[in-house]
Amino acid sequence: MLENDSSHWSDDLLPVVYGINTRVSSTTKSTPYEVMFGQSPRSDSELRKLVSQNGILDEEDLPSPVVSLDDDIENSVDVVDGDVSVIVEKLAEEASSNSLFDLPSPGPTNDTALSPSSEPFPSNLTTLSLTTAANSAAFSASVSSVPRHGLIRKRATDNYLKTANKKMKAHDNYLDNLSHKFNVNDCVGVKIHEADRTNTDAKLLPCLIVEKISKNNSVIFRLACQYGILTNTFSLGEVIDLKSACLKPLKKIDVEDLENITFIEACKLFVRGSVSGSTCD
Repeated sequence: MLENDSSHWSDDLLPVVYGINTRVSSTTKSTPYEVMFGQSPRSDSELRKLVSQNGILDEEDLPSPVVSLDDDIENSVDVVDGDVSVIVEKLAEEASSNSLFDLPSPGPTNDTALSPSSEPFPSNLTTLSLTTAANSAAFSASVSSVPRHGLIRKRATDNYLKTANKKMKAHDNYLDNLSHKFNVNDCVGVKIHEADRTNTDAKLLPCLIVEKISKNNSVIFRLACQYGILTNTFSLGEVIDLKSACLKPLKKIDVEDLENITFIEACKLFVRGSVSGSTCD
């Protein structure tokens, strides 16, 4: 990028972009290029890779992925056209059957002169034919607009959901095992937000677990620090084990003598200005 004197890496680092788009994702088991365009990249490097993998030495044995891909597309188009023709024929049969019940009254006899407003064909039959043709054309357009690489996208979606469900299950198992690790009167720490401390202040507020609540297949805790019982509740992911580094004054406190306090107030009292509750000099 320095040589090209530019800050647009997507334009000046084309090999990097190509590598990102053609690298198989461990989640979708497909490349971004395949998900986007429904086919493998058509480049010289991909052709050379096929030649190297198959050990081809003769020019007549060169693979033709583009030709085979075009054949697959033509076959899929033939299948779609066949389905469309069947549905169009069915609509035409329904239209003809409906027209038999909507026939107009007999036309004028020879003794009666035709008025200028009379029509050679029934208007309702003409309207029905036009409607049937419009519906068949709209259906054909909707079928042809379906992407031909829907199978690749479906495979990528299935692989993505499979990976996501696997990770969610592993995370749930981890939280379930972690919930058995904490009990009442155990010492834990809660992270203090950067807005309530400076870089030299403590990053964790030491607390004791005063209540363990199971709710909706999850566990939450009521905590107490040396300044009071926190009104906030905390989940498993918000507490850190401090059993091996619990403060002695915290172990000696009597929870029944403490009053309720918000988490922000407790953090301000715990950092440098514990007397005034201020964090600035």
